[in-house]
Amino acid sequence: MAELERQLAAQRERFKTTEMALVLLIIVLATLAGFVFARQINASNQRLRLALDEMRVAKEEAERASRSKTDFVSRMSHELRTPMNAILGFAQLLESETLKPEHRDYVGEINRAGSHLLELINKVLDLAKIEAGQLTIEQIPFNLRLTLNEVAALVSERAKGKGLDLRFSVAPDLPARFLGDPTRLRQVLINLIGNAEKFTQQGSIDIRIEPVADATQIQFSVRDSGIGMDADTLTRLFQPFAQADESTTRKFGGTGLGLKISQDLVHAMGGEIRVESEPGKGSRFWFNLPVKPVPESEGTPAEAATPLPEMAGNVVETPTAVAMKTETALHGHLLLVEDNRINQVVASRMLDKLGLSHDIANHGGEALVKLAEGNYDLILMDMEMPGMDGPEASMRIRAREAETGASRIPIIAMTANAMHEDRERCLASGMDDHLPKPVEMNKLDELLRIWLVR
Repeated sequence: MAELERQLAAQRERFKTTEMALVLLIIVLATLAGFVFARQINASNQRLRLALDEMRVAKEEAERASRSKTDFVSRMSHELRTPMNAILGFAQLLESETLKPEHRDYVGEINRAGSHLLELINKVLDLAKIEAGQLTIEQIPFNLRLTLNEVAALVSERAKGKGLDLRFSVAPDLPARFLGDPTRLRQVLINLIGNAEKFTQQGSIDIRIEPVADATQIQFSVRDSGIGMDADTLTRLFQPFAQADESTTRKFGGTGLGLKISQDLVHAMGGEIRVESEPGKGSRFWFNLPVKPVPESEGTPAEAATPLPEMAGNVVETPTAVAMKTETALHGHLLLVEDNRINQVVASRMLDKLGLSHDIANHGGEALVKLAEGNYDLILMDMEMPGMDGPEASMRIRAREAETGASRIPIIAMTANAMHEDRERCLASGMDDHLPKPVEMNKLDELLRIWLVR
């Protein structure tokens, strides 16, 4: 009996030893597994950190490349606009002179070629801003009737020259004022109508603006009776630099940028642009935008009474254009701040034509000296000048006015820096308005009438 108990006790000891060994083995294995798992986690985390670092570097490089591209395009735009201002400026001045018929034709060709080149510069700049993610869409109250009249005035002359009927049809129940970006809307409509004019040799172009989708959206439609497009062309229509085919490019010209830019602008405004077309039966482009009406009480009586465009191959003049014909001559003494000699001559001749006396300063520092010596009713200020540029000079002028209690002199930027951020920079420095180069004499006249009266 005692022997049996001894054997049982020995067996229990062996079991305890085995159990302890198993526990130790489990602990060792768990420790090893934890160590291996931790190493795997650390390795995964390291790979993730490397991937994130690579993504961050790639993102920074892409942003740097995008900024470089935008800066390059902006710089090239400025450098191209400066000589374009001289070319188109002198052409406008020549048009106001008594010329032989053939000489007037030459000047007209210069104007048309220069305007085409300027349009191409603007489109390339817009495309660069869109690709760089720098497109800005405003949300401001605007009068739809005035915007449509401006579009009609800009596109009608070409249609009239080709004998096309250009017809606007606007639903009478549309509100007069909306919240949105009138500049971008106008740009899209001008692109679509210009495209329709290009590919329509005879017939008509119909522009319809009407409410859709339970009056929650407005539809803008442009239909032409032109050459039309086949299904294969429609698939690549909104690609930059795309045209129907090489023969079309040779016959009609163009880069294909207008439709791509229009599509991007419509997307940015919350809409979608669509097209339907058949060869020989014309094309129809349309897009819907969300309705954001502004209460009529916030508008002015003059805006509410603005007539809608009515056209059938005739030129429609904007209220501003009509008013300019009846305005009396301008009066005032101006300071022109401009460093480019040729552009000094162009601006001086324009001011002479408008009946305004003026002095010239070659840079911002010289402008400050002349302001201390004489009295001026308005300043036309370039932005980029040697020594002291336009924004710095404007800030110093405003600071001097604040210190001395002098009257505020209107400052209008007249510059080849034509981007939206350039305008914002001008206004932030104390300037009152912005006129991009190449300068159109009628727009210069219009701005001067506004600010000289004020």
